[in-house]
Amino acid sequence: MSAPQRIICIDVGGSYIKVRGYALSPSGQPIPITGEWRAPVTAKATQDFKADFGEVIRLVDKVDAEIGGCDGLSLAVAGLPTLDGKTLVRAGNIVDWVAKPFVQMLEDRYGVPVLLSNDAQASLAADLLAFGSQGALGLYVGTGLGVATSLLIDGKLFIIPGEGSHGTVDMHGKNLGDCGCGQRGGPCVESHGSGRALALDHQGKEPEGLTDEQVFLALVPSLVALTRTVVNLFIPRVGLVVIGGGITAKRPDLVIAVRNELLLQLNGAADVTVEASPYGEETGPYGAAAYWQMSTAA
Repeated sequence: MSAPQRIICIDVGGSYIKVRGYALSPSGQPIPITGEWRAPVTAKATQDFKADFGEVIRLVDKVDAEIGGCDGLSLAVAGLPTLDGKTLVRAGNIVDWVAKPFVQMLEDRYGVPVLLSNDAQASLAADLLAFGSQGALGLYVGTGLGVATSLLIDGKLFIIPGEGSHGTVDMHGKNLGDCGCGQRGGPCVESHGSGRALALDHQGKEPEGLTDEQVFLALVPSLVALTRTVVNLFIPRVGLVVIGGGITAKRPDLVIAVRNELLLQLNGAADVTVEASPYGEETGPYGAAAYWQMSTAA
């Protein structure tokens, strides 16, 4: 039996950079072999790729030294990767990372393969390891500073990055502020159903400072509109919908509210299972490990 691969897994989100080492084998779940190191990203208004990437290097160096070298880096980011997997074509919350050659920079520094994924792709990979395939369609929706989406279709071992959170949900609704997607023509899901939108609508309060009713009134309609649209696009390829992210982790009843309203609206038209991600807001580096495992096993 070959020795497990030692992979350093990196999650770059809108709020934090998180890095952890994992041991991966062809079967079984990724096993953490280090603690998790983290650092805040620079604020969106003053974003600085050089500073943020420097923090990635600092944290990766710590983990690399701790495990005595690695076989690869798996990088999950809050943005849409280019088709060649070398950089980002769009990113709402880490805009200064777009078009920067950070994958090549990491490969040059560490001399190992670097696998880039969208953070929602990585989260769905982790959830599929937990729940298994429950149908021909897997959908992940992450609720945090933004709203992330990803799809797995027909049980194939690849994950399609989604930007479903930037579809319009209300042509005549109020716009709570410019979304990072830059699109016009009515507020999108993220401009209504994200942590940033909640803060804009409640005088800067973080979701933790709001009541369940305030959070649910803002998020449930947008999240249901998003999941219902995707489910109807892929009928009869319907299976598992997983809702995760930081807001969901702190308010597990949000998943119940979305599930109940979605099933009510579908009215039996589709067979859907809606689950909370078992990883809460901490999918991050573990998701990057799961994505590496799924991608290299395909």
